[in-house]
Amino acid sequence: MKKNILSLVVLSIYTATSFAAEQPNILFILADDLSANCLNAYGNDMIETPHLDRLAAEGAVFEHCYSPPLCMPSRAQLMTGKYTHRNFNGGLHKGERTIAHLLKEQGYATCLVSKWHLNYREGQLPGEAGFDEWYWSKLSNNYGKLADQTKGLIVNKTGEWNEYPEAYGPDFRTDMVLDFMTRHKDQPMFIFAAMHLPHDPMHVPPGFEVPEHPEKSIPYYRDRYMAMIEHQDKVIGRMLAKLDELGIRDNTIVLFSGDNGTPQGIHYPFEGKTIRGGKGKMIDAGTRVPLIVQWPGKTPAGIRLDDLVDFSDFFATFADATGASDSEWSATDGVSFLPRILG
Repeated sequence: MKKNILSLVVLSIYTATSFAAEQPNILFILADDLSANCLNAYGNDMIETPHLDRLAAEGAVFEHCYSPPLCMPSRAQLMTGKYTHRNFNGGLHKGERTIAHLLKEQGYATCLVSKWHLNYREGQLPGEAGFDEWYWSKLSNNYGKLADQTKGLIVNKTGEWNEYPEAYGPDFRTDMVLDFMTRHKDQPMFIFAAMHLPHDPMHVPPGFEVPEHPEKSIPYYRDRYMAMIEHQDKVIGRMLAKLDELGIRDNTIVLFSGDNGTPQGIHYPFEGKTIRGGKGKMIDAGTRVPLIVQWPGKTPAGIRLDDLVDFSDFFATFADATGASDSEWSATDGVSFLPRILG
């Protein structure tokens, strides 16, 4: 028995040292307003998401990942590893240490793309929160008129506002992810792709067709919401293809999750029932979100995990995967789920 325990200890030390030496890239893709049971990987066939399906088939699916039920507290918890009663007042406190700070100290190039949402009430801007580069749009441009999101995109690029009037926001911001990957392919990267899809305003992405319905009817919202999820899958496919093209896919941990449940105005089928979105409510429909993880060659293909994971655990997991000491996350509320990613 003692020999077996010693062998496990030696193996653990060797494994941790190997991961630290490799310093894997981390691509963390966060959907905006997406419950777990909207996706094929969780048993729903209402939409086609081939890239997420493949990620799930080749990686790990966590059945029980939970978030706060709203956008801002979710992001504060992800960035700090702390429950929101400890660090959230409508923004990210000045001086609060984030996972981007830690990874930057570990030699990572860090990038935030799309939604930030933590600079309210004198909260931190992305550059203060440890990101070398950030490309995000003003909040009013993401929740206002449809034209604001699809054509009036304004992006913050290292402190300057730029307007790209002909760009479709989700596609343009994906271009920023691919550009950052290309420029930093020779060093470890942390990319937080905090997408706006499939958040309101409900619209039809380019190249999609949906049935005509009266505006603001339940089918109107549902069909546009589903089209937005399918378009999100397309841009995720572009990110994965770029990792392959650059030859860095095997040393990249890809994680996909959602910041909270589906909006209350969305009613969708699941296992013979109609589910009503529960965003903003402390119920399963408001807090249970997808978590799909793959690290090629490290994650056993097709595993499904019943572990309870919440958003405070991401800080510890990212730090663990990059070889940081557990003292780096001892002051957080999270636990690393890296061992489960590794089988």
